[in-house]
Amino acid sequence: MNVFRRSWLPLVALALVSLLPGAAQAQPLGHYLILTGNTTSGGAGHGYVAIPHSPDLNPTGAITLEMWVRLNTPFTGQSCRSLIGKGFTQTYWVGVCGSTLRSYIKGSGSVRDGGTIAANTWTHIAVTSDGTTRRHFINGAQVLSSAELAGPIPTNTQPVRIGSDVSWLFSPQGSLDEVRLWNVARTGAEIQSLMFQQIVSPLPGLVTVWALNGNGQDRFAAHDGTLGGTTAFGTPSVPAGPWLSSPDMPDFRFKVRLTTAGVSREGVQESDCIFQTVCASGAIPGRPEVLLRVIGPRSNGYLWPIVIRFTNAQVETWVEQISTGQTKYYLLDFIGPDSNELTGINDRFGFLP
Repeated sequence: MNVFRRSWLPLVALALVSLLPGAAQAQPLGHYLILTGNTTSGGAGHGYVAIPHSPDLNPTGAITLEMWVRLNTPFTGQSCRSLIGKGFTQTYWVGVCGSTLRSYIKGSGSVRDGGTIAANTWTHIAVTSDGTTRRHFINGAQVLSSAELAGPIPTNTQPVRIGSDVSWLFSPQGSLDEVRLWNVARTGAEIQSLMFQQIVSPLPGLVTVWALNGNGQDRFAAHDGTLGGTTAFGTPSVPAGPWLSSPDMPDFRFKVRLTTAGVSREGVQESDCIFQTVCASGAIPGRPEVLLRVIGPRSNGYLWPIVIRFTNAQVETWVEQISTGQTKYYLLDFIGPDSNELTGINDRFGFLP
């Protein structure tokens, strides 16, 4: 028996017990918002997340709006689509016209075009204003710098909409993820430093983050949104590479991806593991960071996937039930190096026998 099995077995057993009934339950969340788009104002296919008005959603001095987008092609119907807005030309709005990134920050007359969003490709976009200069960024690279209109950013009491705007009811055809609003103008270096990371704790100048992980909630629960119209959620494609499996769980196989500071690693299976468990290492070979199990059927009649982690990295897990071909996706956010809690997943309604 190696060092891992001697020193970690009690911890593993404790973790497994803590994830049984009564512990917090995580759901297999989608990873991004999917919108089908609409060809007439507010017509069929129109979809969005609506966030009620709040004064801090109206920055007046400086602002940064950023998100990941993947736009489908061909672009059909109305050429300009709302990505996020709070009254279109009344205050701030970011959208795409054809494939061009367009923004309003100071209401009517403040329109700026700059930057091309490639079709069918995940692209990070950001729009900033420090009160005197407007900047657009594509994948962290500045593509527009333009003098800003004088005066503060206008305010209103309209709701914020993601994927639409109350005054421009046209949704994009494609997907949106990790939408952020700041009350400061982020620099290119600052945007690049966090564009590949999920933000899970407050930062100076950060107003809110809408992760779009299966719902419209604000990650900090201050500005939760509700879904409207036609919306759906997707999950990341199963990554390449071998599946992880155990002869003790013959009907299931797993894949794991661990991400820290924008660097992703495929989980590597460790051969020396406990019964009915798959152990996967990441940054350090031979040191398991994620433990995977499917137990049951339990009292509710379901087989329960369980993910236990011993890492603060973001953990993505795909669990496939081989007999049915059904695959579940689970996401555990990056929790930061100072956290004392290593959260896990216990999906009580995972699979039927």
